[in-house]
Amino acid sequence: LESVEYHKALSLCDKYGLTMLVRDQKGLEKFVVKELGITGESAAEWLKKNGESLKSRLDDYATHPSFAGILAADEPHTGKYPELRILQDWFKKYYPEKEFEVNLLPDYASQEQLFNDEKGNYPYQKYLDEFIDVVQPEYLSYDHYALIINHETGEQYLRPSYLKNLEYFAKASKRTGIPFKVFLLTLGHWDF
Repeated sequence: LESVEYHKALSLCDKYGLTMLVRDQKGLEKFVVKELGITGESAAEWLKKNGESLKSRLDDYATHPSFAGILAADEPHTGKYPELRILQDWFKKYYPEKEFEVNLLPDYASQEQLFNDEKGNYPYQKYLDEFIDVVQPEYLSYDHYALIINHETGEQYLRPSYLKNLEYFAKASKRTGIPFKVFLLTLGHWDF
């Protein structure tokens, strides 16, 4: 989306008393999009050159009462964590009351998705623990497509790992004192 669309959405949220996380990743893609490699400059170097324009863009969103913060990254692999920490620290310096959301992958993601290592054999707990240790977030967030359609029978079923994934985050939250959120679908898409 372009900033015009975000402003339209924020205006509607203002009107109806909702809040919104903006997902404007313009210029930050290599640091936050899991499919892109981090090559060239680091997030710190990028912020030195582009921080003022990013802040100006975010300041415009912050004029809306509904601006809750940003959805900074959706489903990053562990290789993105150090750069996400730098971006988070920068964001919290200017917007301490706003959310810097990083939405993690669920436990059924592949090793390549989780660790950027298709031949890896790491436990899911490592993915979550590294995020906590490296990024040091204010809260934990993940999504889990729990309800699936069985194409052979046409019936819906609950993905077997749903409660186990919830347990990973509940235990991490209890251990660290960091609260957690779960993204759930309210509308179906594909087989979910």
